[in-house]
Amino acid sequence: MLQDLPPEVGWDVRTIYVHVPASWRIYVLFLLTVCIVTLVKLLRVWLGALPFRLSRKAGDGAYLSYLQTLATSLNHWIAFTYLGLGTYVGFDVYDAFGRILDQKLLGTYAALATVQQLAGAFTMALAVILFAFLVRWHVVNRIAHLQTP
Repeated sequence: MLQDLPPEVGWDVRTIYVHVPASWRIYVLFLLTVCIVTLVKLLRVWLGALPFRLSRKAGDGAYLSYLQTLATSLNHWIAFTYLGLGTYVGFDVYDAFGRILDQKLLGTYAALATVQQLAGAFTMALAVILFAFLVRWHVVNRIAHLQTP
């Protein structure tokens, strides 16, 4: 009689569909916007002088001042991305732990799901910040190259 019972059906917690909140979508759109703005700025720098043809802009003061303005602008975008990351993480932690308390669920799954989502948010933001930082570094190197006699 016991042999007729079906085997135990197991399920994997990682395969559970989790609803993507609107705050996450807005955050990803924000990071995508920062990437696009940074890419456009990089392309404008390269249109002014190709990466290995910088010598033709050596005496152009307007290009040099444009690069200095661009470096400052990229600093502002990097700081803005950090502020966006902090704002998103603050709201998300508050909402996530509010949901955990509402459900009276203090198990490890709820905490791990929250930490996993926050780790993804940090990783994406740091990748965008790294991209903007590398573009800024490239611009500052161009400035230094143009200022040396």
